[in-house]
Amino acid sequence: MGRATNSAIQANANKPKPSAYIGEVMHNCFVQPSIFSHTCVVAVSCDSINFCGHALLHIGGTGWYFYVAGFNEVPRFMNEAGYKRYLKEGGKYEIRRWAVPIRNALGAHRKLEELLSKRWQWLLLPSNCVSFVEEIVFAGGSNAHLHYNCPRWKPSNENHTHLPCRRIRDGCACVYRHAHVCDGRLRRDSRDIIVFHP
Repeated sequence: MGRATNSAIQANANKPKPSAYIGEVMHNCFVQPSIFSHTCVVAVSCDSINFCGHALLHIGGTGWYFYVAGFNEVPRFMNEAGYKRYLKEGGKYEIRRWAVPIRNALGAHRKLEELLSKRWQWLLLPSNCVSFVEEIVFAGGSNAHLHYNCPRWKPSNENHTHLPCRRIRDGCACVYRHAHVCDGRLRRDSRDIIVFHP
């Protein structure tokens, strides 16, 4: 290879890689309160700097996804095609999603508009993407929440025994009896972990 070819290859190798798609900033909220009749919380896997993963709010069936994506950033939104692009370019995958009943669509809509208009002060676990989603669903009259403030942390089948769910207001409380396993043998029982889901 000639010098010119080597130089071109090296120049391309030194170019910064394009950043993964993280959604768009919404300047005018076009979402209507009626779209909250279908509301889901979506947990996706983490990227290299975020061990917890992300929680997103999905509203309107094939509608819109909302979440916060930075330490002092305005929230982002994306449609279904944008969500698929977000997963693909970020090397993420969906962990789970669950429906959340919203009894006060106008309250949820107002809270979403409020949060979209200001920067989110991300404080890692105390004020993160989970808090963002919870603020909106709480304003919508739901008391659904993630037991952990880290979407990635959830009971695994290997270390937890799933006890029968109990119906409670707005959903179901599932109790996982945590079992510490060492060398393939049960060593001790730990506390019960209660995970709420609608």
